[in-house]
Amino acid sequence: MRLVVAALFMALACFPVCADDKLVVAAEVLGRTPSDLPIERVRMKAMPVAVQKVEGQLADAPKDLPKAINALKAKLGAKNIEIADVPLVEFKTATEKTYTASILLPLVERPKEPDQGIELDQFYGGKALRITHKGPLEKLEDTYFELQTFVEDGDFEIQDTTVERYLTDPSTTAPDDMVTEVYLLLKDQK
Repeated sequence: MRLVVAALFMALACFPVCADDKLVVAAEVLGRTPSDLPIERVRMKAMPVAVQKVEGQLADAPKDLPKAINALKAKLGAKNIEIADVPLVEFKTATEKTYTASILLPLVERPKEPDQGIELDQFYGGKALRITHKGPLEKLEDTYFELQTFVEDGDFEIQDTTVERYLTDPSTTAPDDMVTEVYLLLKDQK
């Protein structure tokens, strides 16, 4: 009986994710934070993205980022470029007061004719650590702290880039109902 339970647990601990998840192709729970949030190692697939660079005051990010996301969505819609998945924000730098980031909208396919005014790139395909935050973006810092503590206690080599994936729309969702995945990209590990 123990062997069956152990085998079932192992099968659930490393599973392919939902078929409708276009970014994450596999996930494995590595542990839990003190507030009982699961931390997973995930494998993401590379995909074409439209990019919009954003910078500003960190305190203004919860209202500025949704505006930038919607502006990029409108640009793509006007050019009939199909969006494949929910928005991502790739943070390049963040201090206590300012941030520099890129809005990334995954595309169904890379346009054959690049359009002026729309920057295109390829999103990272590889491994990352993921934690899911539920609640206002203003409280996301607490979730980041828990993920950072997990990284420091473990043996992980991370890149300098953090990615947020908004599973709910920040411009239309009540703050307490927001669901945001936070990814720390891992360096290639043999």
